[in-house]
Amino acid sequence: MTTTFPDCATLPIPTLAALAEELCNADKYPQYRGKFDDHVRVRITRNVTTKSGRAFFKGEITIAKRVDYGDGLDWSCVCWRNGGSTLLEDYQVEVLDGLEVSR
Repeated sequence: MTTTFPDCATLPIPTLAALAEELCNADKYPQYRGKFDDHVRVRITRNVTTKSGRAFFKGEITIAKRVDYGDGLDWSCVCWRNGGSTLLEDYQVEVLDGLEVSR
């Protein structure tokens, strides 16, 4: 069985946000409704593996949001492969949508 992922390089951000809500089952978990509306398009700069397995391959494009959990700014990236979000550091993400990012 082959799993397909959305074309994050060409689909509009609102479409990707809606697909991310579907990925997280927003109908069952309402806390995900609207969660992805302020995400931007990013490219992952290196391979990333988590406890759930391979999350991203270098060069992969997804949507992400800047987050601050008290230890500096990071990126919460939608991981289509693992079915949720993965937290990445600045050096692992390249912004593609023109967002001004202070480093």
